[in-house]
Amino acid sequence: MADPREEKLAKLLVEYSVKLQKGESCLINAVDVPTSMTEALIKAVYDAGGYPVVNLWNQRIERAMVEHASKESLQAWADVDTYRMKQMDAFIGIRGIANVRELATIPAQTNLASTYYNIPVHMKTRLPLYQVGSTSPSHRDYGDAGWYGNEGVRGVLLQGLYRG
Repeated sequence: MADPREEKLAKLLVEYSVKLQKGESCLINAVDVPTSMTEALIKAVYDAGGYPVVNLWNQRIERAMVEHASKESLQAWADVDTYRMKQMDAFIGIRGIANVRELATIPAQTNLASTYYNIPVHMKTRLPLYQVGSTSPSHRDYGDAGWYGNEGVRGVLLQGLYRG
């Protein structure tokens, strides 16, 4: 059974935050959130006439990907996700983060992943050259609740919505 709060949030994110238009593609990156929230986002994208693309993820999988990664494996992963991001018109990232300390015991590998995955995919592709209403890159002010990325991708990222 659908939760009306999730449906309301999904509609707000799709229609207001990323202003999805008919025929546009929207990447939904759902990390450690209930399936029902991801389903609500998919429905809202379809209701707007868009095309949802979904990535389900969790911190334990991220740790497994990072723990024994090499520069080359991280670059291959980044190449795939960068390509996918560039095909999108909009991005909705929603993160619950079940364990915020999941990567704490592997700091060297986490730094490697930051350099060869997070920076190319998130900082250089997903995040913008400029942000609506922002003058400080360290304090993101999304103005009208969204941002515009380097490739013209409109997006929003919500963190810590679901706590266990």
